[in-house]
Amino acid sequence: MFKTNWFAFLKALAMFAGMVLAADILLITAEVLFRNLGWRGLGWASDVIEYSLPLATLLVAPWLVAQKGHVKLDLLVERIASGQRNTLYRITMWLATVMTGVLVYASTLMAIDTYQSGALVMKSLVFPEWWLMAAVPPMFLLIALECLRSALAGAD
Repeated sequence: MFKTNWFAFLKALAMFAGMVLAADILLITAEVLFRNLGWRGLGWASDVIEYSLPLATLLVAPWLVAQKGHVKLDLLVERIASGQRNTLYRITMWLATVMTGVLVYASTLMAIDTYQSGALVMKSLVFPEWWLMAAVPPMFLLIALECLRSALAGAD
């Protein structure tokens, strides 16, 4: 039951990432349309798109790891014997777990620092910089947890 809920949660995040990208497409389309019609463009649209693209990437990443949709060197992997392939997969997933764990720690420190400093993003939109950083540690944590699950489960 937990595994089913876990995958449903990761899929929901991926679907939300798709909605973010769809909203970006609509914003780009509106911006182009407005400018071609000689109307004033949406000055804030490029800022929203600039910040939403990395968010969408982070939202879909845990689901991609769960689906084994992350980047693999198939040319190399296919030439390795099945048992060695599983061992290599587990090693890479353990390394990915450690690396994303480091990113959880570093991004948490950055988020705390931007919150404590009161730094602002000052472009077309003005808002606290920590808003940009708030989603990063939890998303890297989900990636780390999925890498850990994959390391324990093996290549299947």
